[in-house]
Amino acid sequence: MSHTVPDLSQVIELVTEIVGHQQVTADSNFFDAGGDSLTAAHLSLLLEERFGLGVDVFTIYASEDLREIHTALLAPTGHPA
Repeated sequence: MSHTVPDLSQVIELVTEIVGHQQVTADSNFFDAGGDSLTAAHLSLLLEERFGLGVDVFTIYASEDLREIHTALLAPTGHPA
């Protein structure tokens, strides 16, 4: 599977799709934007399916905002350094 690092806007679009909230920005916290444990797992799976790069659910839980989730995708292991 090829790995394509999504840009931040693609992560925002994916989260918007998952939570159905139109006001999602790079500064949005995933859970404050309407995410929950099931949608966090869904986000993790979709990132893997669409881009070949994953972020585990624990990273999504720990991230302050979508920018941190995107940064985790840039790390070689899918976890922030």
